[in-house]
Amino acid sequence: MDRRLGFLVPWCTALRDRIAYRVIVCENIAWDIERRHLQVYVPGRKDRLDRGEEEPPLQFITEAAYRAHFVKVQEALLLLAAVAHVDHTMVRFLLRQYCGVDFGHEEEEKFEEEILVQYVVHIDLDQVATEDGTFDSDLVQFCHLRHPSVEFQTALQKIAELDEHLQITAAPVEIRVPVRVHVSDRFHQPLAALTAAHKAEKRIFQENPKLQQLYEQGGPLQPTFKLDPMIVDLDCVAITTEMADTMDALIRDNLWFSRVTLNTDLDSETASVDDEAWKKAFAKLMTSTFGSTRRDRKLGASEYFSQEVEPPRTQIHALQLCYEGEGDFAAFPLMCSAIAVNQTVSKLTLELSIDPENETTSAQAWKWIAYAFFSKRARKFSALQSLGLIATASSITRADIAAFRRVVLSDHPEEELFGSPRGSVDSRDATLAKGASVRWYFDEITRPTVFRLQTFDSPVRFIRTCSDDGESEWVNVIIPGYGRCEAQREDLKFVAECTAGTVQPALTSLQLPSYSINAEFSDGLPLLLSTVSSTLKSLAVEGGDLNSIKSLFLEGFPRTVEGMSLRSRGVEARFDFKDYHSSQEQPPVMSSDWTDIGVFVKGLTDVTNPLRSCINRLRVRLNDIFYWRGEAEADEISETLLHVLECNETLEFLDVVAPPDFHVLAAAFRDFHLKPLPKPLQPLSIECKLAFLSVMTPTNPTQKRTCKSLRSGQPLCQLNEHVLSKIFAFAAPPVMRKVYFRKANEVDWDDEDTEVPL
Repeated sequence: MDRRLGFLVPWCTALRDRIAYRVIVCENIAWDIERRHLQVYVPGRKDRLDRGEEEPPLQFITEAAYRAHFVKVQEALLLLAAVAHVDHTMVRFLLRQYCGVDFGHEEEEKFEEEILVQYVVHIDLDQVATEDGTFDSDLVQFCHLRHPSVEFQTALQKIAELDEHLQITAAPVEIRVPVRVHVSDRFHQPLAALTAAHKAEKRIFQENPKLQQLYEQGGPLQPTFKLDPMIVDLDCVAITTEMADTMDALIRDNLWFSRVTLNTDLDSETASVDDEAWKKAFAKLMTSTFGSTRRDRKLGASEYFSQEVEPPRTQIHALQLCYEGEGDFAAFPLMCSAIAVNQTVSKLTLELSIDPENETTSAQAWKWIAYAFFSKRARKFSALQSLGLIATASSITRADIAAFRRVVLSDHPEEELFGSPRGSVDSRDATLAKGASVRWYFDEITRPTVFRLQTFDSPVRFIRTCSDDGESEWVNVIIPGYGRCEAQREDLKFVAECTAGTVQPALTSLQLPSYSINAEFSDGLPLLLSTVSSTLKSLAVEGGDLNSIKSLFLEGFPRTVEGMSLRSRGVEARFDFKDYHSSQEQPPVMSSDWTDIGVFVKGLTDVTNPLRSCINRLRVRLNDIFYWRGEAEADEISETLLHVLECNETLEFLDVVAPPDFHVLAAAFRDFHLKPLPKPLQPLSIECKLAFLSVMTPTNPTQKRTCKSLRSGQPLCQLNEHVLSKIFAFAAPPVMRKVYFRKANEVDWDDEDTEVPL
């Protein structure tokens, strides 16, 4: 392979120390199975790339030197995509051998997984001056290889010749190379960088048709960069009027995002200096981020290319929001009121701290959580599909769950939310008139009588009235992004039935932290889940130890759930209940002793334990067990795991993270790697089934024959449904078990760059 690909070495050398294979930190979305990405650090004019302790940052002396290196990196990435089109194994070889990319060791999952040549690009976004005054930037120039070198074209021709199935004389093969821009607080002015990235996208899409004609004149392989929605990390950017205005303008202009990370940072200097101004900025940010307007990506300025199986449904595919400030929940209702009618975000991870010592604040906060995600209004309007709640330094009390349940189960959740009486007129939907002023109770938890006048410059939809007597001049309303308000009746245009848009509301995936359940409240988690589980298909519970989540199984769990993940200190497991659903059986009530990891793992060898037939993925961190529980317990668990591999036929994936003293066990575990299991990888295709049946079943009537051999074969044509299903299951390709053994060092207790959650 070295000889065949040697001509690519000059380009690969240009990528050394500029490309890495790792997860994206801000991609820590609770419901998603994370994956690693090829992340590229495109050279800047004053490159700050860390090239080692003894070497100074690389700075390009001349513009020509910078441009030459920039184009070399650009061409290298396109050439790698062309190689991947021919043979994926060649790409891994080039990246490891010449680009210096770390793929781990042979026993690790990272070493074997298929590499998708899709780039996450870290690039300077400053505007570049042009003679005609049009917008230009490194991103525009990066996505469009305007003047490919002769050497580049020759290299493409050589790559094409490596493909035995490619007909050189046929029409050129277009290879689309997905690119996601990563905007983060590493920029000196991240908001300006975000705006510049949007301008660059517009320019790129405007030039695409012109450059397509140029590419059609090229060789047999034509790799081209295609933009996917960007990744934006604003975790360290304070919420200000400028930030809210920027996000509002970009979302209104139909900019689409793959991931967005935000932080309320209530303890920041900005939030404390001017409280009212901050809350107005926060309200505007929530109104735009969780907008009630669904925009069609086809009508926007950008026409993204995406290789995802299911294209994004909403403008922000995934949002991670950290609500900091344990003692200040005044802004919490603002956020929740917008989420209830959200049409912009599909997946949300919400990290928050709720002080259980303050009973009033805690109960009211859980009421708002119920209203935002699970209430009658949210079920009707919200486009949110997946929710991850990450509670830090908090717990849920019995009073919290009682308040939560009242809002979820109520036909009038707004009145239950505020503890106000039923109105003589039922709650209604309305649109607030342009220019109307409302009384805004933006601190309704601690000071519900304090309000400010807020004027809206445009009509506001999805207003919800409550406790309306039908006569008063001022009407109690909830305004998305502003929470509890009062509006003048004459400014409200009541509508019979609001429609949220074309997105079908369905919250089907949920993650909860088990450690947020009060230790004395053992039935808390099952009680909470029983309230919200009617539509759930995927459930994840994350906590400190297995014993804290065993109550979920002792009490039973949501019957609609098809898959569940459990993650605790030292062990991570995923269970599959689809077989129960396909056979219309109720998943079993688990009664295992979950007092420690050893008992849990040993239960996977017990034929009477329902967990044995449901578990399909498992990760055990022997390094954590060794550190917390000692060598003897880690040794016992390692022996039990080997026994599990011998007798359990449902476990498809095992990842063991072992400390140095246990590295000698690597070969014993790897003996079970890629062993077939008695379960199909996927059902046999319809084409194969029909082909089999066409041979076994006569299609035309035949004359009676007396051939003895034929009579002996007649039973084959009388196969019943049960026998046929067994034949088809046996004929399907089997699942190949994967067993990985990571040799952790003493410093590898928490390596987020190498571990992908199950």
